[in-house]
Amino acid sequence: MRIILYAKAKTKAGQRLNDRLKEVNLRAKIDTYTTIDGLVGRLQQTGYTYDRRIVVVLAASSKELSAICAIKESFRDARMILIVPDRKKDTISAGHRMYPRYLAYADGNFNDVVAVLEKMVSNSQAASGTGHDEQSDRSMFI
Repeated sequence: MRIILYAKAKTKAGQRLNDRLKEVNLRAKIDTYTTIDGLVGRLQQTGYTYDRRIVVVLAASSKELSAICAIKESFRDARMILIVPDRKKDTISAGHRMYPRYLAYADGNFNDVVAVLEKMVSNSQAASGTGHDEQSDRSMFI
């Protein structure tokens, strides 16, 4: 199981999210991307079953959220947790148009994000019939 994370580590929210994710054992590898181009490149790669792809996206600003919304089609096969930069009505509306499984806010402590991720990973592993699937990910390509 792999989680794809987009967050700019240089932002306070990005650093808090990275720190929070390091504190927990999600039983999944986290691939972190700090540029939208890198994220899009990863999302376009094949090799993982679509029903198991989990993406966490932290938009640290309204400008960044707009850029993420512009690549909405790249997320169509992923289960997404979207973290928006503020609680403004327009921001929340734009976030919901991305059809995330969960919408969180960048000013939070990310306990909710971790709880949702843990549940998504658990459900994914239960559906695939594996406990820890690093090896089973590789065996899909043999």
